[in-house]
Amino acid sequence: MSKQILFVSGHTHMRDSLANKTILDDMKAMYPQATFDYLTESYPDFAFDVAKEQAKLEAADVIVIEYPMFWFNAPSIVQRWFEEVFLYGFAYGTGGDKLQGKTMIVSLTSGAPEEVYTADAAGTPGIESYLLPMKATAAYTGMKWGGFVYSGGMMSIGVDEATKQALTDKAKDHAKRLHALIASVLG
Repeated sequence: MSKQILFVSGHTHMRDSLANKTILDDMKAMYPQATFDYLTESYPDFAFDVAKEQAKLEAADVIVIEYPMFWFNAPSIVQRWFEEVFLYGFAYGTGGDKLQGKTMIVSLTSGAPEEVYTADAAGTPGIESYLLPMKATAAYTGMKWGGFVYSGGMMSIGVDEATKQALTDKAKDHAKRLHALIASVLG
């Protein structure tokens, strides 16, 4: 039996994204049977269909949370999704075992250069520190932490065509690394 993959996109302006759109388009080509959940397109008002979102999570074996880093955090729609969907009795607490044994992977980009997210730059603690809430969420809900793929310096606003091509190539490389991580989890 093949394992089911759910990609949850938290980009707030996907139509304007070069990197995240390229990554997810490549994932669609690599995983045509996967489910793709574009939160902003489905829930622009943040009014989640909780039962529908929970059903997608229950059907998945691997859950890939894909988003751009905004101000050293996931976009607010991703946080709200966790708050509204990962409920007591579903994701944790009495009877809250629906996510146990599934694997969470995070795929994230930043417009800021990768150096901004290193432990010695600008007083920031390093990219892995920003993923601690995701790792804790996985652990608290009984999911396995499958790891992450990160690419920085992905800002495409106001750049020339040569730079856009370089960023597209970088996004495609990110997609290849994400594919390799997913493949390692799937075994």
